[in-house]
Parts: sequence; structure tokens; C-alpha cells
Amino acid sequence: MQENHCGFVTLEFLPHLLSFYQFFMKRKKYIVIVLVLAILFAVEMAFDVFEVAVGYTMFLTNNLRPRVGRLWVAEQNDLEGSQSIHRIVSDSTNIGQPIIEDYQQLLYTLSALHKITLEPSEFVRIYRTMPHGEAAKLINPLVLYDLLRSNNWKSTKIVQGNEQLSIYFVDGFDQILRDEYVDLKSSPDQAAEASSSLENDERFKDRLIKADLFWRAFDELSMMYRLQIINDPNKVIDWFSRVSWVGIAQHSEDGVVTLAFELTFGSAAQVMYVQASEIAVGYLIEKINRLDDSLKLTLPGDSTNTIIQSGQR
Repeated sequence: MQENHCGFVTLEFLPHLLSFYQFFMKRKKYIVIVLVLAILFAVEMAFDVFEVAVGYTMFLTNNLRPRVGRLWVAEQNDLEGSQSIHRIVSDSTNIGQPIIEDYQQLLYTLSALHKITLEPSEFVRIYRTMPHGEAAKLINPLVLYDLLRSNNWKSTKIVQGNEQLSIYFVDGFDQILRDEYVDLKSSPDQAAEASSSLENDERFKDRLIKADLFWRAFDELSMMYRLQIINDPNKVIDWFSRVSWVGIAQHSEDGVVTLAFELTFGSAAQVMYVQASEIAVGYLIEKINRLDDSLKLTLPGDSTNTIIQSGQR
């Protein structure tokens, strides 16, 4: 009778045991899922697996995705700018470059060559010839001092363009140590170029040519006509970087035309005269008018005929 009671109890609680087992098994699945998620979360927090995987995937597909957007444009502009500056620095050379003694002469040389290279000692020498206020516009004197003390500064590349000077201080590997930019619009030395002592000479009235334009026209002449304008080639070398203005006389005499070259020596100016062939001057004027049609220079008239005509009147 007792055994039947025990069997009855066992049979009575069997469904409850089965329900508890099933509930436990279901709960076990949830526990396992929670444990797995917790482990993944801990691994992600510790090692940034997801970010690394996404970054690696983007790196592998970098060339396949279109290059659009503000960041791509900014990166491309930076790359093109760096390549342009490196090209300027690499291409600049001082071969055939005249000796430059002061800042005004530097500007005249740049107006013809557009790019020059200076040794550190040359740049410092030119810098010292400038008034302190103007020199500081090129580079702060204390910054220049640091460049001198670093011993890494090997050359200076100066480029003129768009009314601006770009100055690059570079090391022996053509890597830029520092760059400076000078606005030529407000440069008093550049403004001083607008006046000439030749303006008071009636022989050259309205017939003054800027140095840059003269040399460009002179370059287009044959060697024979160049020699008929400046018969001493050494003067071309000596005067090239010093000339600020060239005056062409309005009259010729016996097939000869007087040309006046205004040269600058620091703050002083000096005028040198040459006797040029009328034919060569005619070709020179033709080149000048073609390069700058706003001038419309006329050929020199014969002074003898002018005197005769004046007497007849």
C-alpha cells in the first residue's frame, strides 16, 4: 500500500518535472545567446574588430569606389599643389643668372626670367640692402635667423607670377623648409618703376619702354640686328638686370638712332646712350608693337628732313 502511494506521487509530479526541464532547456538557449553576445561585445570593445574590418574592406575597395565628395576634392587640390610647388622648386635654376645686388634689381631680373635661384648668402645680402620694414615683408628677420642657424637651408627659389612673389626656402634635397608670399601690388619698389628720369628728355617723349618689354623684343631679333643695336655684347650682360627703362629717340640722323638705357645701382640711377642702326631699330619697334599693341610706336623720323621742313614753314 505504501509502494503504491510512492508510485502515485511519482506519477503525479512527472508532468511538473517535464515542464520544469523544458523551461530550463529553453532558458539555457537564451543564456547561451546572451553569453555569446556578451563575449562578442567584450571582444569588440577590446580590439575594435568591426571598425578594423570595415576599414580594411574600404581599403581593398578604395580604387573601385568613385572619387567624389569634399574630402576627395580637398585631397586632390593638396596633391596638385604639392606637385606644383615641387615642380617649381626642381625646375628653378641659376644657370646664366646675373649677379643681383639689391631688391630692386631682383624685381627687374624676375620681370624677365620669372624664376631665379639664390644661395643663402646671396639672399641675405639682398635682404640687408632693404629697409627693415620692407625686408620683414619678405620674411621675419628672426625666422631668417633660425633658417641660417639650422644649417639645412641650401637655396632659395623665387617665382614671380600674378603680381605676387613666391619664395621657397629649401634644403639640399629640394624639400621646402618654409615658404613666403609677397604682394607686389603694394611694393614701393615696384611702384617706383612707373617713373623715369628720361621722361624729361624731349628726344624720348612718349617713347619709353619698360625693360621687360625691351628684352623680350630684343630676344626676337637676329644676332646681326642685336649687334646693330648694342654693338658690345658685354654691355648686354652688364646691363641686363640693371635696366629699368629704354628710350628710343623720335628722330634718326644719317641712319643712326639714339637709344637711352636707364640703369639702376641700388638707389641711384644712371643713363647710358648707344647709337643704333635705324634699320635694326625699325625691326625692334615692329617687335615691340606686336608684343604690346597699346604702345603703337612709330619709326624714327629723319632729323634733317624735319629741320628743312621747319625752315620752309
